[in-house]
Amino acid sequence: MHMLRRQAAAVMLLTGMTGFASACGGGEATPTTAVPLPHVHTAAITVSSPEANEAISGPVSASGTASIKDSQIIVELQDTNKAILASTPLGSPKSGVRGVYNVALDYQGGHQGPAVVVVYAISPYDGSHVHEVDVPVVLRY
Repeated sequence: MHMLRRQAAAVMLLTGMTGFASACGGGEATPTTAVPLPHVHTAAITVSSPEANEAISGPVSASGTASIKDSQIIVELQDTNKAILASTPLGSPKSGVRGVYNVALDYQGGHQGPAVVVVYAISPYDGSHVHEVDVPVVLRY
């Protein structure tokens, strides 16, 4: 019985539910106040595909999310010497709201072996690459 109440309290804490009745134990509902959860920080740019060290062939698909205000986002395929094999600009979101991207990098073969999918934003202040995410991959024919 006490374990069920602890589990219910954990559910209330995690979901923000208040006034949760004990459906499992049959007791009376006790008004409660949810404790606010700490803010969870999500990286400005995430890459969900490809996965690290994934063997891929062209065109190379890249997807993820980004929340960058007033910065152009770029997705590149680079060799291990940082030479750009393919590049696609994603535009410049104005709102800073997290959005989803899914692009196909059309690289023209010839390169086989280790490479890197690089996603970054261009700083509107100085043109530098910011919030860069590198995903190592293996290119194959």
